[in-house]
Amino acid sequence: MTKISYDWVAMLRKLGLIAILGVLWIAPRCFAEETARDYTTRAVQLVKEGKVNEAMEAFSKAVDLAPNDPMYRKNRSAMYYHLKQWDKAIPDYDVILKAQENDQVTRFNRGFAYLQLGKLDEAEQDLEAVVQAEPTNENALRYLAFVYIDKKEPDKAIDDLTKLIAAKPDDPQNYITRAKIYAGSGKWQEAIDDYSKALEKNPKDATAL
Repeated sequence: MTKISYDWVAMLRKLGLIAILGVLWIAPRCFAEETARDYTTRAVQLVKEGKVNEAMEAFSKAVDLAPNDPMYRKNRSAMYYHLKQWDKAIPDYDVILKAQENDQVTRFNRGFAYLQLGKLDEAEQDLEAVVQAEPTNENALRYLAFVYIDKKEPDKAIDDLTKLIAAKPDDPQNYITRAKIYAGSGKWQEAIDDYSKALEKNPKDATAL
C-alpha cells in the first residue's frame, strides 16, 4: 500500500487523539478494555506508517471492544474528521457528548461536521452552545458566522464577526469577511471601512480584497 506524507501523529494530536505510543497502562479495568488499548496502540503505529485504512480498522475494533468509553470514540472520530467523513464522525460525537456533555471540543467538531453536511440548524445549535460556554472561542464564532451567512441571516453573522474582531482585532481576514457581508447587505460604507481596516492590518495583502 502506498504511504502518504502527512504528519499524521501531529494531526491527530491536534484533533484530540488520546492514545499515544509508549504509554504505560496501569491496572486495566477489564480484559476488553486492555484489548481495546492494544488495538489503539497498533492503530497509532499504523497512522505513523501512513496506513490509514488499516489504522481506521484498528480504531474501530477498539470501539467495538469498549463501546462505552469515549476515549476510543475520540480517537476514531479524529480520523474521520481528518478524512472529512463527517457523517461517520457524528455518531461518535453523539456518544462522547452523552458521556461528557461539557466537552466543548467535541461539540465544536460536531457542529463543524454538521456545517460541512449542510445541516445548518444542527450546526447552529452546537456552535451556539460552544459560544455560550466559551464566549471568546474564535473558531466557534467564525464558523457560527458562516452558518448565519448560509442561512441568509447577515445581521447575526455580523454580530458574531464583531465579537470575533473584538477577541482578535489584528486578524485582517475577519474584517474582510465582515466587509463582504456588509457589501452583500448593501451597507457600502461599513464595507469600505472594514476593507480599509484589513489593509491597515496587512497592507501587503491587497490582493486578498
